[in-house]
Amino acid sequence: MRTRLAIANAVALLACSLPARAGEPVVHRADEILVEGEAEPEGARVYEDTPGEMETFEREQIESRPGRSAADLLRTLPGVRQQERVQGEGAAVSIEGMPAEYTRALVDGRRYEGEIGSVDDFARLPVADAERVEVLRGVQALRYGSEAAGGVVRIETPTPPRDGFQGWLDGGGGSDNAAFGAASLGLGNPQVGGWLRVVHDSIDGYDLPDEEDLDDGVLVGPGPDSRRTSNDVYGRLRFDPREDLELGTYLGWRRDHETGLLDEPGGSATGQRSEDRWLAAQDFDWRVGEGKLSGEVGWYDDSLDSDVGRSFAMDEDEWSGALAYERMLATGRFVHALTFGVDAHTPHLDLHEAELPPGVPPEYARGPVDERVVTGGIFALTETPLLDTLTLEAGLRGQGHDRFGFRVLPQTSLLWAPVIPDQPLQLLRVRASWGMGWRPPSLRDLYQPPVPQLGGAYFLEGNADLEPESLMTARLGVELSPHSAVALSVVGFANQMHDLIRSVPNGSIPIGTRTVIVCRPVCIPVEVPILAPLFQKENLDDASSYGVETRARWQPHPRVDLQLGYTWLHTQVEDSTVDIDELPNEPHHVFDALVGVTVPWSETTLTAQARWRGRALTETSGTGLLSFASTEMSDPSWIVDLRLVQPLRWGIELYADVLNVNDERVVDSYVVRGRSFFGGLRARFE
Repeated sequence: MRTRLAIANAVALLACSLPARAGEPVVHRADEILVEGEAEPEGARVYEDTPGEMETFEREQIESRPGRSAADLLRTLPGVRQQERVQGEGAAVSIEGMPAEYTRALVDGRRYEGEIGSVDDFARLPVADAERVEVLRGVQALRYGSEAAGGVVRIETPTPPRDGFQGWLDGGGGSDNAAFGAASLGLGNPQVGGWLRVVHDSIDGYDLPDEEDLDDGVLVGPGPDSRRTSNDVYGRLRFDPREDLELGTYLGWRRDHETGLLDEPGGSATGQRSEDRWLAAQDFDWRVGEGKLSGEVGWYDDSLDSDVGRSFAMDEDEWSGALAYERMLATGRFVHALTFGVDAHTPHLDLHEAELPPGVPPEYARGPVDERVVTGGIFALTETPLLDTLTLEAGLRGQGHDRFGFRVLPQTSLLWAPVIPDQPLQLLRVRASWGMGWRPPSLRDLYQPPVPQLGGAYFLEGNADLEPESLMTARLGVELSPHSAVALSVVGFANQMHDLIRSVPNGSIPIGTRTVIVCRPVCIPVEVPILAPLFQKENLDDASSYGVETRARWQPHPRVDLQLGYTWLHTQVEDSTVDIDELPNEPHHVFDALVGVTVPWSETTLTAQARWRGRALTETSGTGLLSFASTEMSDPSWIVDLRLVQPLRWGIELYADVLNVNDERVVDSYVVRGRSFFGGLRARFE
């Protein structure tokens, strides 16, 4: 409905702008058309009225759910899987059996954190003051680049105000010495406005279960002696020099510091790592004639210093630019919402290893890495109502890479929303989509020297001979709204992935020496090397995933919200050198549930969310990588989270979280934090 209404308004504006015939009155285009009246009831829904599946979370929903990050918000979405600790990432997100590298996280439309061209860490994306979060399923390569082949999560922060000021405060503490504090302030008038957010988040590590209690789980995580501290500063500036021109500036800095990490396998917990991320961007929106021209120039830099295992310093930076033109175009009886765009990126990797530890032979030294690539794309997209009830979105993207050539990536999706006579609700929506994705290896995939993973438990190095990954995906879904309080959805999906980049054993690497006493027959001290397993990136296999996601939502009253979900997923490994036939950590059956209730008079809100995961193939590193997979199956697991929100006076709210209520310690192949508590206060003012 929202899409059709927008196109209808655009048609009206387009008609008003056409020259008048002789004898007809001249119609001038208005800057704004305001239509007042009673809107048609939309009822409960699962997805927005768009050809592709898009699920949204408004500010009230975000604030009512347990947790403080995007990872917490997505924890019980059907088809979404999180890995708690993956090669330095706190919470990688994969969708419907596809690698986590295919899920993009964007804040205000741009990269906010994470390795360039690879996995995004959703645990580092705060959402406490987000105005809106959108989750898009399926291939999103046209608008967001060839790597967005599994889905995109878009986080929208508050827009700088146009009249006065607004602010937000949040703070609290909890288990494991958790501490959280955040503040934001916005000021503005119709011409200029600014908004600034500051966030501090810290927490200790957690006790690991006894080995006899691990079942098929894998000991991962930094351990009880560790502590993670994050400080995040992010701001926006808006400037409107003319009525038809808007300028936006974005600046950000973030530091993540971890201490108490293992400095070597079986060693002491004295290692530490620090990561600094900087970002800056300048964009504009210019209404030109009947269309809009948008552009952006951005810079992103992420530097990492670590003395875990072997010391190294790594810096990734990227310059980017984009230009897009949007307009409405009428051809005969059809009206098209057209978008044309180009973008370019120049990722750069600079890595230096510190002096080798004593006793490590010089042949194991890796020279410094200083590599840069150039990537770019051009795309065209149209959204066209073919009939009153049928909307088509289709386009092409040409993606280029200076080392891997050029690929054409088509994408199309269709929404059919038939009108039922004498039915005030939109009873039925049918969506179908198909598209292709392409992910060239990142610079770390290609050139990374051996870098310690999981506290030095093993080392991972790149491979300059890698080839790009490719993907094809198809989706078909039906959503029913038989009543204003009920929404039902069933979506089938199929994904085919080729040349997946995975890790294979590549011997071992010395990281130091230790003294042992050897008696032959005289006992003498002998220096022996400390060895850690070494793995290398390879194009290992082809794989596929297919399944069904079902959703049910019941809102019998504005104060009650009940959501249920079930995902059946089947994965298959093909043409692999690994002797397994499915992907690890991908259970066949997952059930999700969410209950939200607001009590009258006191306005207390209680939200409970839960996920049950069936058995899954395990792996032995905590990375989710196929090359580590075993033939053992994990035990089923339950995770239940609760949030209680109590409004007080003067816009102040008290909230309390109980995470992992049932104290589950192992999920698939991962040891996770047990039951924890958090309480805080927050306030909004303007």
